[in-house]
Amino acid sequence: MAAAPAGGPEAGRAFVRAVNYWPARTAMYWWEDVRAAETRRDFGRLADWGFREVRIFLSWEAFQPAPETVAGAGLRGLEIALQAAERCGVGLVPTLFCGHMSGVNWLPRWVLRPDAPVNPFRSICGGRVVRGWGAGDIYADPALLDAQRLLATRLASTFGGHPGLAGWDLGNEFSNVRRPRRAEDAATWSALLAEALAPAGLPVTGGLHSQDLEEDRAIRPSLISRTWVVAAMHGYPLYSPTARAADDPAWVPFLVAVTAAMTGRPVAAQEFGLPDHELGEATVARYAEAVLEGTWAVGAVGAAWWCFADYDASLRHRPPFDLAAHELHFGLVRADGSPKPVLDAWRSFGERSVRAIAPRPRIDEEAWYGGLPGSLADAYREWLSSDRAA
Repeated sequence: MAAAPAGGPEAGRAFVRAVNYWPARTAMYWWEDVRAAETRRDFGRLADWGFREVRIFLSWEAFQPAPETVAGAGLRGLEIALQAAERCGVGLVPTLFCGHMSGVNWLPRWVLRPDAPVNPFRSICGGRVVRGWGAGDIYADPALLDAQRLLATRLASTFGGHPGLAGWDLGNEFSNVRRPRRAEDAATWSALLAEALAPAGLPVTGGLHSQDLEEDRAIRPSLISRTWVVAAMHGYPLYSPTARAADDPAWVPFLVAVTAAMTGRPVAAQEFGLPDHELGEATVARYAEAVLEGTWAVGAVGAAWWCFADYDASLRHRPPFDLAAHELHFGLVRADGSPKPVLDAWRSFGERSVRAIAPRPRIDEEAWYGGLPGSLADAYREWLSSDRAA
């Protein structure tokens, strides 16, 4: 998110309300068929509802089918999205090298290696599941770093200065694609790509998620975020063994506070959401309201719902939905475009300024990761017993 830092001279800037976006018609297959009218319609509705940023995801395979090739079709699709964002008055935040999405790793074949560590997520290349191969070391392999730098450089030179562009995201939950061997490798990767994107003159962040705090994945938030204006955190109590329930409203604010204490930077709740196919739409709306209030109260600079729309039922038998049907039901709107009660929660939250709070004591990351899982569980119990919890 392109939000301003909290707690310093920038406190009081607008809290950024945002949405993570795939079209209902296509979900993750959007880049095969980007339609200008559809994109303008969706972005226009989001702008009318008060959302100011839209985070999208660049399918790595669609944008870089070979390590030395940036695809013109991908660039044209992104230009359509940027034009729609400019016309509708929302800022677009493209997520590069995607990478992991909804329980699947969508990767170009050239990224895969037969000797890569076993990954619990399916890898899909060219529409097919590839078994027995995982992602190469995207953080330290010189050839893979050169390829990533090429795409970042091309994007910055092509779209830098575009009025529809609000910032960059280096990747979505990238430790699910491949865990770095060392924390320093992930930090170097982040700095290298931030440097490649710098000519565009826009803020850079990266899509961290709760598993980066719940497990030692050789991700150290303080190191990887050195070149970021705002740190990003994703939280889903549905997937956490530590959260109290699937709709635990304190979990995301807690993650935001921990990330701020580790990085010393302002933090956005870049993804949070809940599927309503079993819990019900009213429960999800109450959850969204509580999490929005909680993240704002702990000084977050913005929040983004996962996701814009439920996906069309015709996608039910395609990955990732063939093995994760609940992923069809996270939307602000139903697949037919009709609004759900959760949208009312976002609209009722309204326009607000970032809340200035006192700086938190820094968390000793090595003690945190060395003490897992107890350090996380202890910290969350303390949080829940305090007056900070929802």
